[in-house]
This record gives sequence, structure tokens and C-alpha cells, in this order.
Amino acid sequence: MRKIDYSYKILEKMLTLKPFDSREEVLDVAKKMIEIAKKKGCDSELMAEYEDAYDKLQSIETFDEMKNLISMLSNN
Repeated sequence: MRKIDYSYKILEKMLTLKPFDSREEVLDVAKKMIEIAKKKGCDSELMAEYEDAYDKLQSIETFDEMKNLISMLSNN
């Protein structure tokens, strides 16, 4: 059986949750999403997907790169 990587779907939610003004704002909102997931008692597998999504988000170096990705996601 093939394992599905949900971190990309979570990353998409993190980027498209609302209009953002900066890279820092995106990262702050993503951290809050992780905190909420923890408070809701998500299992360790799902929390690992959230953490992986956040790591991927952090690897995007500039806000312009984030905006380009957001634009591509919005067109789908």
C-alpha cells in the first residue's frame, strides 16, 4: 500500500488560508495552525505531517516565492 503525503495538502492550506502581507505572517499563521492541531489532540502521524509542512514552508526563502506558489495554487 502506498503512503499518502498529506503535508503538501496541509502546506497548501497554510499558504491559502488568507491573504498575507509577509513571509513572517505566513510562518506565524502556520505555527498557530500547528498549535491548534495539537490542542485538538491530533495523532502523532498527523502532527508529523503538520511539522513536515511547516518545514517545507520554512524552506521557501522569500515572500515573493511564497506569493508565486500561492498564485499557482489559487489557479487550480
